[in-house]
Amino acid sequence: MATRTRLSTIDLATLGTTDAQSDSTIAFGRTDAATLWRLATGRRGRPKFATGFEGRRQIWSGEISFDVDAGDRFVGLHFGYRDNDALTEDVRIAVSGKDHAGVPIPAPAELDCGNLRLRLFGHPLRAFATLPRLAGIAGSRPGFQLTSRAHDKWLRVSLPLENAALDLEFVLSSFQEPYGDAFHIDYCLYGLSLIHHSTK
Repeated sequence: MATRTRLSTIDLATLGTTDAQSDSTIAFGRTDAATLWRLATGRRGRPKFATGFEGRRQIWSGEISFDVDAGDRFVGLHFGYRDNDALTEDVRIAVSGKDHAGVPIPAPAELDCGNLRLRLFGHPLRAFATLPRLAGIAGSRPGFQLTSRAHDKWLRVSLPLENAALDLEFVLSSFQEPYGDAFHIDYCLYGLSLIHHSTK
């Protein structure tokens, strides 16, 4: 009988600090590419790399990518950023509370990547899939900064962490629920990046 590997929950906010890295499944500057590959894809063996932002080597799994440095150590994480301002399916589900077939999802929408489950300040994706929801869980945190971008209908939230910079980008978007009449119009999460200070 095959056994299922348990998901490891990683909090993006905690990942950007030093105090909790010792017991985290992954840690900046310490987790090697082979471990990231195994955790993100569920496969063992030699990692497959893609070229990402500013020429960094990346390991991809679905909508999530992990940056590694020249020494094959973990230095960054990204989610989303699809072409044509398109929202990921995970975000659409988290915003609407319904799956791709229009069936309501009873549990909070999560952001999973292989054997990793990503959260923010202990909250699942549903709690930060829109700008108002993010403001509810993080708006009073020190350093919370909201800026506009050069493009209309774009906003960036920056949350400085002890050892990393967390940027969440939102785009004003509208979409209809599958097999339903309800439309969702909000600033929805387009992508996020968590970059270790050593790479800046």
